[in-house]
Amino acid sequence: MTCKLCGQDKKLVKAHVIPASFFRPLRSEKNSPLLITAGNYVKRAPIGVYDKTILCEACEKQFGIWDDYAQSLLIQNFQKASCSEKGK
Repeated sequence: MTCKLCGQDKKLVKAHVIPASFFRPLRSEKNSPLLITAGNYVKRAPIGVYDKTILCEACEKQFGIWDDYAQSLLIQNFQKASCSEKGK
């Protein structure tokens, strides 16, 4: 199939739309996060949200550094800021 980023005809992989690293803090608790979609049911999302029809492996790997940065900024730093605000 055709990769949506590089346009080449390659085998596509499970590309994370919502990075797995966003789910790790939630998964550390006893319950997996729930994913609510436009469908008729709610499903557990233990490793994030992914799509098997958009990227080849090489292109998926290009997002790794950005996924890590977003996770650091939006998850780790947000939790630190929230904890420090509670201490005031």
